[in-house]
Amino acid sequence: ALFTAILGHVNPGDEVIIIEPYFDCYEPMVKLAGGVPKFISLKPSKTDGVISSGDWKLDPEELKSIFTSKTKAIIFNNPNNPLGKVFSLAEIEEICNLCKENDVLMISDDVYEHMVYDNHEMVRVATLPGMWERTITIGSAGKTFSVTGWKLGWAYGPEHLLKNCQVVHQNCVYACPTPIQEAVARAFELE
Repeated sequence: ALFTAILGHVNPGDEVIIIEPYFDCYEPMVKLAGGVPKFISLKPSKTDGVISSGDWKLDPEELKSIFTSKTKAIIFNNPNNPLGKVFSLAEIEEICNLCKENDVLMISDDVYEHMVYDNHEMVRVATLPGMWERTITIGSAGKTFSVTGWKLGWAYGPEHLLKNCQVVHQNCVYACPTPIQEAVARAFELE
C-alpha cells in the first residue's frame, strides 16, 4: 500500500518530506519513483531528566521552510517508527495546515495505530478538516494482527487519490494470497 501510494503519485523531481527517524523503506521508495527525499528531524526538546518519545519535536520554523513549490507529499508516520512518538493533535494540525497551504499530499502511515499507550490518543489525519481529500491512509495486517510475515496492507482515501494506487497495484503486485485476505477479513470482523 505504501509503495503504491508513493509510486502512484510521485513524479521525477517531486520533493517528498520524510520525518526522521523513519522506516527505512521510505527513502528508497521515493527515489525509485524519481522523487527527491527532503528530511526533517525530530529533536529532543529537553536534555535533562527522563526523556520520553513525546519530548521529541519538530522545529516549527524548520518544518515551515521545508515545504516548497516542489513539495509533492509528506510521509507522516504516527506513532513514529522507530521512536514510538505519538504526535499530539496540535503537532498534527501544524503539519496539516502546511499541507493545505502548500497543496501537498499527505501519505499517513498509520500501521502502528494500535500501539498507543500511557493516555495518548491516535488521531487520524484524514479526520481533520480539509484533510480527507488530500490524504492516503496506510494500514497493515502485519502490525494490526501481529502477522508480519503476511505482508498484507491497505490504503484508503478519496477515489481521486486511490486511482493511481490501483493502477500501480494491478501492474506490480496483481494479487494477494486468498487465504491471507480471508483471514484478515475475519480478523476485522472479530476486532
